[in-house]
Amino acid sequence: MAEVEPWEEKFAEEAAKDGIVLEPQSFHWASEPGHLAIGALADQTGDFDVMQRAEIGVPALEQMFQRMGGLAPVLYSCRVTCPTPPR
Repeated sequence: MAEVEPWEEKFAEEAAKDGIVLEPQSFHWASEPGHLAIGALADQTGDFDVMQRAEIGVPALEQMFQRMGGLAPVLYSCRVTCPTPPR
């Protein structure tokens, strides 16, 4: 199970007040450039299901990045940290 930081515990407590149950999660990041690389990484798998999920998810990630005020030049300067996304 993933280690939980104090702020994550507080966040989960607040979510629980709204009836939302959060559990600790951990996953290996596929890349630093996030949504810019996810599509390409998914294509490299050759797995239709993975590619389809990326096709659906990438626009949502792009929108979240923009709404949160992400800096595109920083994102474009990042590197891919693993050759293919974990399954």
